[in-house]
Amino acid sequence: MYKLNIDETQLKPWQKERLDVIGKILPKFGDNYILKGGTALLFFYGLDRYSEDIDLDSKRKYMNIENKLKKICSENGWTSHIKKNTPTTFRMMIDYGGISEKGLYPLKIEISGRNIDLIEKSPYKKIDGINVYDISTLARMKKNSFGNRDAIRDLYDLGYIIKTSPKALTDEQYIDIKETFNYKDLIEVAVNLEHEQEMNHTFISKTFNPLSYVQEMEKNIEKQIKRIIKKENDLSR
Repeated sequence: MYKLNIDETQLKPWQKERLDVIGKILPKFGDNYILKGGTALLFFYGLDRYSEDIDLDSKRKYMNIENKLKKICSENGWTSHIKKNTPTTFRMMIDYGGISEKGLYPLKIEISGRNIDLIEKSPYKKIDGINVYDISTLARMKKNSFGNRDAIRDLYDLGYIIKTSPKALTDEQYIDIKETFNYKDLIEVAVNLEHEQEMNHTFISKTFNPLSYVQEMEKNIEKQIKRIIKKENDLSR
């Protein structure tokens, strides 16, 4: 059903199993939820890294998802444990028997009800029966996470979007990204990418080079900034 843009021969057995489980669960959520995050990019926009969780936004104030997920678990012989259940956040861990190199490897599903008022302004589409944010919305979310959370996976994902879908970001967003990137130590970022790879086998490529990736990202950002400056100069003439 899903054609992923990763070399599946390089996946660890526990990663392949996880992606199979995610692929089985995604169509079950129905119309009231919208997929976001790295898993949305991996399954529907060709992201070339591994993503391990399911993150969604709810279109309704009352999520009412617990019974549906428990039914999915029961049908597959899985167990589940609710970690958080508030009006704004639902978080469940599903134990399908997965074991990684670190031990037990349950799947985290997190659904947010915080963005209900913003969904009308955040375009999404239905792909294979699954609501997925469009690339511009995912780009905005990754850009915001890159600026606020400083997670290394967000940086990687933003670099991927800038390279493959440069028009997904606005000029103002590129300027913000440039300002944030100016404060980054590229060697340190590369080291963090390498650490992420060593710890979690996130980047599914035999040829992945952290420093080259960061340098290419910097180059792609500079390309967009030059385009913006040229456009402004042309308008001022």
